[in-house]
Amino acid sequence: MARPWKHPDSAIDYVRKAVPAALQPLVGRAIEKLSLRTKDPAVARTRFVEAVREIEVRWVTVSAGPTVRTFDVRQDQAESRGFAL
Repeated sequence: MARPWKHPDSAIDYVRKAVPAALQPLVGRAIEKLSLRTKDPAVARTRFVEAVREIEVRWVTVSAGPTVRTFDVRQDQAESRGFAL
């Protein structure tokens, strides 16, 4: 079972998660580390679940590749005011 990792010097809890080999070139590292900004074990457990979910969502986004914007809000606002960008 995964659990928060306590930093040996500061005692602050962290999430440490190995990046899949296929994503390492895109992410730029082999291990993701994210501070949970707490020393309280109960708070760390709650934040841990959210942080792992955030990391995994980021990996899905990175693996999907760049997206093309089909609608530019600034362009639409400028055109509605009679300007062109």
